[in-house]
Amino acid sequence: MQISLRSKKGMVIAGVFAVGCVVLQVSGTPAKPQGRPAPRGVLPAASALPQVISPKSPRPLTLWKTFLDTGSGSIEPVASCDTKGCKAFSPMFEEEITCPGEVGGSCTFQISIESENFVASNDSKSGESGQYRFTVDGAAPSPGPVGVFSYFCPNCYEWMYSEAYYAQYVGTSYAVTADVTNTSYWEKHLVEVEIGCEEQNDDTSGCSAGYTLANLKVAVYTPGAEPY
Repeated sequence: MQISLRSKKGMVIAGVFAVGCVVLQVSGTPAKPQGRPAPRGVLPAASALPQVISPKSPRPLTLWKTFLDTGSGSIEPVASCDTKGCKAFSPMFEEEITCPGEVGGSCTFQISIESENFVASNDSKSGESGQYRFTVDGAAPSPGPVGVFSYFCPNCYEWMYSEAYYAQYVGTSYAVTADVTNTSYWEKHLVEVEIGCEEQNDDTSGCSAGYTLANLKVAVYTPGAEPY
């Protein structure tokens, strides 16, 4: 019996010794240095800057700069016409927006308009269609979207169709996207937004439209993860 007890005790001691060796062997491995937290006040890397994916291309885009302009109209119409099926537009904003880059370089403009509008019929009987018209360097912005009524206006967006005589002070907002390519170094591209009306009730009285308050914002995105 004593021999058996001694044997168990020896086995326990041997097991403890073996575990100790393993612990010593593991603890003998040098620890890897741990990274230090970034000091306060340090800006994130360029890869952490806001990025978007263009609907036309899966490549990432980086926000370079945002332009903002404000304007005010009046309670009087700024666009009007008086024939059957007519349409009339008047400028709200005309902006020269820079695309930073060399010849052949490209940018993506996100054009956002917010305004308080009204549209009316000139015969005091029925309403008409109120629309925005967008152009970038004289052409419809691509990929847009625009052309809700492509037959009437391929670069327009209808913000209101009023069945009443007068739709007053309708708050609206809309955004379009335009890809541009430079033909000169750091080219300035002309962005235009107009407000207008279209006579769609087959009468000869025509239509009129205008706005009282408006904000225009153009965000310029450049290709790649590194901003200019």
